[in-house]
Amino acid sequence: MQRTKLLALLLAILTFDLAFAASLHASGKAGRDRLEMHKKRWEYEQVQEEQKNREWTAPEVEINVQARVPVVDTIGYLAMNYDEPERLNRIIAQLRPIAKQVRELSGGEFRGETFPADVEVQLDKLRRQMMADVTTIYGSRVTQQLEAFLKQKYDSLADDGSFF
Repeated sequence: MQRTKLLALLLAILTFDLAFAASLHASGKAGRDRLEMHKKRWEYEQVQEEQKNREWTAPEVEINVQARVPVVDTIGYLAMNYDEPERLNRIIAQLRPIAKQVRELSGGEFRGETFPADVEVQLDKLRRQMMADVTTIYGSRVTQQLEAFLKQKYDSLADDGSFF
């Protein structure tokens, strides 16, 4: 009888030890998994921060400068909507220097989500000059229609957080 009680006690202790060891093993694994998940989250946040602060690449800068001073869109709009080759050739000649300056501004590298203030001033000046040239050659009505077209085209890009 004593032997049976002793054996039962030993079996109870062994069962308890096995159950406790299994739970320790499981909690250790869970702890490691939790640490791994924290590490992955930290790495993900670091990547997101780097992408937020990364330098703009040349194509992004060029696209954004072109959106601010859309020389190509302006010429395309005028060519497609007004069948006047003489006026079109005059506006192309007028806009070539502006296009050259836009291309030069596109070559820079900028940090952050906006252009530096001096670049903003240059872009505004170039856009005003471009629209003044269009008004001189095509008239104010055409300039208003062109502005409406460009606004419609680029407003959707500005709304989604693109660099406008």
